[in-house]
Amino acid sequence: MKKIQLIALIVLTTLISCQKSTDDPFAKDTYTLTGKITADNLNVGNVEIALDGAEHYQTTSDNNGNFTISEIEKGLYNMNLKKSSSDSSFVGDTYQITIDSDTTISNLELPDPVIMYNPENISFQSATLLWSKCNSNRFYEYKVYRKNDQGLDENTGELIYVGTNRSDTIFSDNDLLENTDYYYRVYVLNNFGKLGGSNIVHVKTPEGTYVKNGSFEFFGNDSTANDWIYATQGDFNFADYSRVVYDSTAPEGDYVLSIDIPVYHHALSFGDLYQVINSKYIKQNTRYEMSFWVKIIELESNAECKLEIVDGTTYSPERVISVTSSSPKNEWIKYSTQFYGIETNSYKIQLLTCCPIPYNNEQYKILIDNIIIRKIEE
Repeated sequence: MKKIQLIALIVLTTLISCQKSTDDPFAKDTYTLTGKITADNLNVGNVEIALDGAEHYQTTSDNNGNFTISEIEKGLYNMNLKKSSSDSSFVGDTYQITIDSDTTISNLELPDPVIMYNPENISFQSATLLWSKCNSNRFYEYKVYRKNDQGLDENTGELIYVGTNRSDTIFSDNDLLENTDYYYRVYVLNNFGKLGGSNIVHVKTPEGTYVKNGSFEFFGNDSTANDWIYATQGDFNFADYSRVVYDSTAPEGDYVLSIDIPVYHHALSFGDLYQVINSKYIKQNTRYEMSFWVKIIELESNAECKLEIVDGTTYSPERVISVTSSSPKNEWIKYSTQFYGIETNSYKIQLLTCCPIPYNNEQYKILIDNIIIRKIEE
């Protein structure tokens, strides 16, 4: 019986050996992949190459861009290329290759790394981000991430922008807080995954004045005030009586707001000139100062100018500064008050021009400059 089993085993082994020999007498179990990596027609060294991320299918290109991976089993693979820089940026690409023989690839081109430039137009609530254009035709999208420290990648950061146009390399982040550190990084993707990640750039927002263009510096002489809303009611348009003008004595910059109106105007309840402030910038139970500079040319009888910070939920004034006819004339005077932030949807800072009733049709001419709200450190 044992003799019969031994003979059967010998016959089966012989059949398997003959079948393999008949199918491919020169068949190999593994193969070798060689290649060269370039960028802008220059050889690129120190590039990491990996097939499907397998540890035994990894290598690094030499100084001439050449690499070799041996003993690769037959199959379809994702070949991942990656080159890292000391500034934490990296560039890479992914190719699908089929290994069924010894293979040489000589046209592996790495894209140029995407570089983030120094941010511009930094204010207490916004910053403009800029980066270089991706030069890969395999580009799919940009993704910009933000974080409050340098440990920033696509897993730890907050995604704030996605762009699918290769030429769109500018983004304004308008959702910032004052006196805060922000770090940014842009990732570039193709249909397989990441083409690269940029360097990290840093923004430190300044302390906020919260009021946009409170010094009336934009657009020059005899213009309306940029970033402010002018009130209208019936035939009355406050823009007809309030313009930005040049003044060499201005407390801040070169321009001021000139208000020259008939005294028969009575202040509108929603402000002659105003702007809305996002409540996230003014924190609850935190102390702030509201101030402005005023030069009175003519302000007769009981006429006055008011600057108010208004609760955007109840529309009631939180703090009011009043400048009356009894104030000094023909000189710049700073007026200020303090208040604590409250729970509200928004704030509105508004300027009102008031006059007595009955109207006396007397002169009303004042200059305004440097309207600010700032946090008071406790």
